[in-house]
Amino acid sequence: MEHKNIEIVFLARGGQGAKTASLILANAYLKAGYFVQAFSEYGPERSGAPVKSYLRISENRIQLHSQIENPDYLIVLDDTLLEKGETIDYLNQKLKIIINTSKDFQELISKFLYLRKYSVFIFNANNLSKKILGKPYINFAMAGYISSFINLKTNEIIINARKEIQNHFPGELGIKNANVFEQSANKSQGFLKL
Repeated sequence: MEHKNIEIVFLARGGQGAKTASLILANAYLKAGYFVQAFSEYGPERSGAPVKSYLRISENRIQLHSQIENPDYLIVLDDTLLEKGETIDYLNQKLKIIINTSKDFQELISKFLYLRKYSVFIFNANNLSKKILGKPYINFAMAGYISSFINLKTNEIIINARKEIQNHFPGELGIKNANVFEQSANKSQGFLKL
């Protein structure tokens, strides 16, 4: 049996919730019986500064304790980070890049030609979050979207993540954020690779 080891890097800006999203996913996979690591790297600690959050998910105990250099998935919460070259460090042949953007695929590819070599998926997490939350809080939308790509016990992960989110954000806010996660996970189950 081949063992699943998945490495994910979230690229975001301070205040977008990448750290919280990676921790919620880590706890959801941990409760489903996987080994996990979740940690973040910060630049200057200010809102809007680039932030990287890392997540490892494995069927085996994780022995590696370092940054992720060759991720399976690169989750870009803010498409302006594509302009800053933040993605260059992570480009590899197996990489799947999932980008939160309102741009269509052709517009994105024509602006960032290097993306043509990779499996790129776009998702407008802003719209879904605004619809449910009234604001573009996209971290759980992107976390939900990636959970179906990973495709390990997806339904159990959705249930676990809903509980984790509602524990983290009690009341109506938790319910709405959990709904964002679940609806995003369901959207990616029928994703279209562009």
